[in-house]
Formats: sequence, structure tokens, C-alpha cells
Amino acid sequence: MSLSIRFAWAITGFCSLPARRLQILGFATFTWAPAPLAYASVDGLPSFDPGIIEFLDLNCYECHNDVDRKGSLDLTSLPFNPDDAAAMTLWSLV
Repeated sequence: MSLSIRFAWAITGFCSLPARRLQILGFATFTWAPAPLAYASVDGLPSFDPGIIEFLDLNCYECHNDVDRKGSLDLTSLPFNPDDAAAMTLWSLV
């Protein structure tokens, strides 16, 4: 028994199934690996999860927008940038 077959046996447990498992692994890699890119913003900065955006839209943006600015707070133009200490301080309070 060659080393590669013994290795395949140790990894898969079945010498007859490594090809199928490699197909599944390849499919999973190309399907799930790009998933974090779906949440990346266009300008390269982190963006909110869609659930958080929906929450803000339903509960915050009505009063804290660029027109009403309740409490002098406009969440629609407040950047979500971890490198901006002032913006992140405000987001932590929200």
C-alpha cells in the first residue's frame, strides 16, 4: 500500500470515496469561501450585516437622519470605520 493511499485511508476512512469527498471539499471551498466578500463594502471598509441595517432602518433612521437629526445625531451619514475613533465611539453608544 503506497503512502498516498494510506494517507487517503487515514483521512477519509474509505479508500473508495476520496474522489467524492474531494468533490465535496472543492464545491464547499468555491461556494463558501467568497461568502465574507458579500459583506464587504465597496470602498474596502467593513460594512454592517444586512440584519443590522434592517434594524437601524426600522428603529433609528426615522429620527436620526440627515433632515431630522434628533439629538444632533445623523446615523445615515455616520461612517462605520473602525479606524475612526470618534465615529466608533458614537456607534458604541448606539
